[in-house]
Amino acid sequence: MHLFVCIIIPACGLHVLDFQKIAGLIREFLLKLGDDVECSELRDAFNYTLLQLQRYYRVLRAQMLHDVTDGGTVQSLQVLM
Repeated sequence: MHLFVCIIIPACGLHVLDFQKIAGLIREFLLKLGDDVECSELRDAFNYTLLQLQRYYRVLRAQMLHDVTDGGTVQSLQVLM
């Protein structure tokens, strides 16, 4: 049996706490996940999800900082990871 998890994150209205909560929930699940060979694929998928979440956060943060330098308004995103 395969478990597929999809997290869809809209670009608007996200705060650093949203990213931290999602990452925290994934890490908590990974701690509960066994070290068995059967769980390795799922563990790899969640670790990859954490990596992509961090990259997505950095892209959003860079876009927001770029928008601010172009005269836009600043939204609150702090360093996550």
